[in-house]
Amino acid sequence: MIRKRVYLLVLIALILSGCSTPTAPTLPPTAPLPPQPIPTSPPPSATPIPYNLTVIVSDPAGQPLQGATAMLGERAIQTGSDGMAAFNDLPSDQAVVNITAQGYQPAEISQTLQRGDNQAEISLEIDPFGLLPQNACAPGEKLLYVADFQDGGAHDWEALEVNAPGWKLEDDPDQPGNLVVSARPGVEWNDLNFEKNQFDQAIWRTRFKFEGDEVTIFNMRIGDEGRYMIVVGGGNIQLARNVGEDFVEIGPAGKYSGDGWHLLEIGYVDGLLSVYIDGQEGIVYQDPKPWGPAGIAIENHLEKDSPHYYDNISVCEPDGAFQPLPRPKTGYDLTLTITDGEGNPVSLASVTVGETQPGDEATKAADSSGVVVFNDLPSGMAALKASAPGYLPSEQTVIVEKDEPAAIPLVLELDPFGLLPAKACGPDEKALYIEDFQDGEAQGWVNVMAAIDLNAQNGWSIGPDESGNTILTASNSSAAANDNLRDALFNNAVWRIKVMVTGNDTDAFLNWKHSFDQGDWRYFIPYGGQQQIGLIRFTSGDGIQVAQTAAQLGINKWYLFEISSFNGVIETWLNGKKLYSYTDPQPLPAGTIGLEAHLRDGVKATFNFDDISVCELNAPFAPLAQP
Repeated sequence: MIRKRVYLLVLIALILSGCSTPTAPTLPPTAPLPPQPIPTSPPPSATPIPYNLTVIVSDPAGQPLQGATAMLGERAIQTGSDGMAAFNDLPSDQAVVNITAQGYQPAEISQTLQRGDNQAEISLEIDPFGLLPQNACAPGEKLLYVADFQDGGAHDWEALEVNAPGWKLEDDPDQPGNLVVSARPGVEWNDLNFEKNQFDQAIWRTRFKFEGDEVTIFNMRIGDEGRYMIVVGGGNIQLARNVGEDFVEIGPAGKYSGDGWHLLEIGYVDGLLSVYIDGQEGIVYQDPKPWGPAGIAIENHLEKDSPHYYDNISVCEPDGAFQPLPRPKTGYDLTLTITDGEGNPVSLASVTVGETQPGDEATKAADSSGVVVFNDLPSGMAALKASAPGYLPSEQTVIVEKDEPAAIPLVLELDPFGLLPAKACGPDEKALYIEDFQDGEAQGWVNVMAAIDLNAQNGWSIGPDESGNTILTASNSSAAANDNLRDALFNNAVWRIKVMVTGNDTDAFLNWKHSFDQGDWRYFIPYGGQQQIGLIRFTSGDGIQVAQTAAQLGINKWYLFEISSFNGVIETWLNGKKLYSYTDPQPLPAGTIGLEAHLRDGVKATFNFDDISVCELNAPFAPLAQP
């Protein structure tokens, strides 16, 4: 019974355990597996240290050179105020750097670099033919453009860039190694690229050397609105204004001599145009209607194979009124005392001093004591030319010691045909202008000098008469021969002039107090031909006869006209006799003097002039005593 219970309990236990999985057989023990490394990326390689190069540029004195260009491959860097240009992250250890700077000779640096920072120092030599920036502008000016052409580049001059015929870069024939621009017959214009170079307040400086007497025009502020034309040729410089169809001759703008190099400076500040030649003022003109920014251009009119040369062109922005470049101190100083044969000082004398080589010259007027001073002459050897109204010109060469001012007397001899100041004006008058033509020129008369210097066919000539006296003549022209004394204004003054007419088939005018500010205003005195001498008051086409006489000039006889104005009273005297006196209730403004001969084809008459003077009046006019 007990055994049955045991079997029953075992059976119940099996039923209660359900479908349990039998236990797997036990495996024999094995050795543990070794640990496996976790896969990782390879470590990055170290960044190489770059090649860096700092170039340090200095001038011959060892001072940092600002504005130099350092070129390494295709990379160009300008040096700063410290003279440094830094190149970083260079591709190799070999560096070749080309260094250029305005006015200096180019140089090259070749260096093997170490990784990291490297330095290379170089000192540039001054190019003897270069233009340093500090010499291109006057103190206080800002450099806008400069070209000395020593690198052989065109520097935006378009005729050079396109190899236009007639223009090229070549050595100065007198200074091998100095590259200059030359112009020969071929093409006229050479302008600084207008699109890139427009200037407003600016000073344009150019050195020029001309062979022959042909003309070049320096066009200042040239553009769609107009241009100023500085006409240079034959030793003379003229200024003209061209706006649209209007062309106006402003007047003479200086002189130069010789075929050496000259410095032309053209300044424009707030409508005031200044022209200087070799440091001397040529003309200052205030334009009442200026225009906006414009360019510069050189215009040649060459037919002969006489080249014109240009060099050292710069444009600078002024910080105030125009000032010419200062002349360098040389230590050669000269004082001249000009006297007549009796030791009396010669007033109104002028002296030109220049090197014995063609080139630098300067002219100055003596003071009332006959003294004229020149400082800082270019050399110790000076060629002197002295002249004065009524005297024969004198020339001599003197030696001046450096830093030892020289005082030299100059004695002038009387010219038998000359007009002395004491004979040109009355005792209480002051000489303002005298011209006796004995030097073959007519100072201040543009059209006359154009005939003399440029062979202009305008009816004017200067030459000796039968007695050997040099006179001015108007003849042989198909139109009127006109001219005015430029840059002169007279008010209370007397104009004296000798006149002789040959032939009576035309007439002429003497224009007194001729002004142009309000139009064409003047008093004119008709004479010659069948004209009776009178006085016409003329204001821009409105001419009114205000005085009339029966007097006429005979032919082949010299007459002395004295035409005066004092406090509105206009008088004309002929050979010491009064022809009329007219009191103008509305006196015309101050003006100049002018000659107008009505020549035309077929006219045989000629008009001869001599001994022109203008003297200031401080009291009512009194005529000169007649011989």
